[in-house]
Formats: sequence, C-alpha cells, structure tokens
Amino acid sequence: MAVSQQLPLPFGLDPEFTFERFLAGPNLEAVRLLTSVAEGSGPMPVFIHGPSGSGKTHLLQATCMASGHLGQLAMTLPLTLVKDQGPSLIEGLDGLDCLCLDGLECIAGEMEWEHALFSLFNALKDQGARLVIAANTPPGQLPFALADLRSRMASGPIIALKPLSELETIQAMIGYARSLGLEMSEPVAQYLFRRVDRDLGSLLRHLDQLDRASMAAARKLTIPFIRTFIDPGT
Repeated sequence: MAVSQQLPLPFGLDPEFTFERFLAGPNLEAVRLLTSVAEGSGPMPVFIHGPSGSGKTHLLQATCMASGHLGQLAMTLPLTLVKDQGPSLIEGLDGLDCLCLDGLECIAGEMEWEHALFSLFNALKDQGARLVIAANTPPGQLPFALADLRSRMASGPIIALKPLSELETIQAMIGYARSLGLEMSEPVAQYLFRRVDRDLGSLLRHLDQLDRASMAAARKLTIPFIRTFIDPGT
C-alpha cells in the first residue's frame, strides 16, 4: 500500500489514475519514463509540466500507485492542498522510496518551503530514492528564491506534457473504449468529445460510465444512446 493511503491527510489516490488509463497520445515517452521511475530504475528527479488538464496529476498518482503495488513506500503530495499546513509537513518523507510532488508552483518563492524542499531533495538523493515533480511551468520559469533549489529541480529530465489534438483525443478514446470491450465508431467518439468536458479525467469517467450503462441496457454505443445518457431530458 502506498504511504499516501495511510496518512491522515484530506486527500487520497484516485484508483482510476493508472498508467493504463492515461490517454497518452504524444506523451507516450512521459508514460514510459515514469513507469521506469515507479519500477525503481528511472532518473531522479523527473520534472513534468503543462497546463491544467494536461494529465500531470494523473501521471503522478499513477507513478505512486505503481510503485506502491511493487511493495515500495510511495506517496503523492498535492502541495496546493497542504501549503497552509507549513513545510514541517514534509519532514520525515526522506524515508520514502518514491515521492511525487504536485503543484510546485504554489510554494515557489516561499523561503521556508524552499529550504525544506531543498533539504528533502538532498536526503532523497543521498538514499537513492526517486522524486517526481509537477508544475504548470518548467523549473526555469518558476520564481524560486533559492537558486540552488532551481538547479536541483532542473537536474533531471524535464518533460513538457503536450495537449492532445482533437484527432489524437478521439483516437485515444476509441482505443480506451476498445480496452473496455466497447466498440466506439469515430462519429460516436466525435459526438461525445464535443459535448462533455475535454480534460482527460472527464473523458475517462464518461467512458467508464458509458461502459456500465451500455452493459446494463444491453445497448451498443450509438449517438442516440449517448444522447440519452448525457442529456436524458432530450
């Protein structure tokens, strides 16, 4: 079990955020690299960045879960949720095998947080642990007060997550539906894509819900069926 599932913090891992469920598209290399990190053979640190909805949180949680399933001590920490609790929160995390920090931008420029993170980085590095960091911009664009921390954050691979194009997203939706045992035509995928939130998490949740609904109704995925599902009043 991952450490983050045991701590009394107001968040947990989403069981749906796995590598298998990530619509990789042009980000397949990021998935491969983070899979190696989860398995214990990847570089340290790995820094991923991209806009909201690009899949950063999904990939960090997938890394944490995969590492935990291999019996390693792993944790994902959403800094935006814990920032106000102070940097003492990360004391003792140097005993982890794999730590994933989400939302680094929210503590950049906060001197106490930066000193604590600098010390934690060095401790993790010394013991051969792995660190994955996510932010909305690359480390060179974050307003760090400590130049040494910026250099540490940029000392490993830096991966820019690329948003999927409409065509790539639709093809990924069709592939994911196929993995669920569903046949989804391109027109049906286009119809769904244009009528729901287009971030990766929302698309996956809709496909999972459609999978259950189609099984319960013994119906194929057609535009009329999806229309009644997403807008039952029509």
